[in-house]
Amino acid sequence: RQPVGWVLLGVFGEGSGFHPNQVYIWTLVMPLYVESESLILSYSQRVASAGTFGLEDEDAFRGAVASAVAGLPSEDQALQEIAAGSSKASSGALALLERSGKSNPRVDDLLAVRNATSAALGIR
Repeated sequence: RQPVGWVLLGVFGEGSGFHPNQVYIWTLVMPLYVESESLILSYSQRVASAGTFGLEDEDAFRGAVASAVAGLPSEDQALQEIAAGSSKASSGALALLERSGKSNPRVDDLLAVRNATSAALGIR
């Protein structure tokens, strides 16, 4: 979802090793302020927990993608959900939710990591 801020929000299709030409559809929620060179699906959800979708059934595929899009939270909602957990990303989410217009060294550090992660993933 554009614009990309602190959290990457979107739809992701993951190939299935068991079902050729089939994909798992994910509602993608990834904090960009956590250093990574690949997608992190820890905060994401599969549209159908055990189901794959293929292009041969266009209606099911479109429905899965529409469901993933409908399940996308706002960035603030995503930060609140991440902050409620106990992961490495939780403290960063709290700092971002509590930020004000003032300069904050913690937020500055998160910004540097977000920029590096975004560049590694090819996000502008």
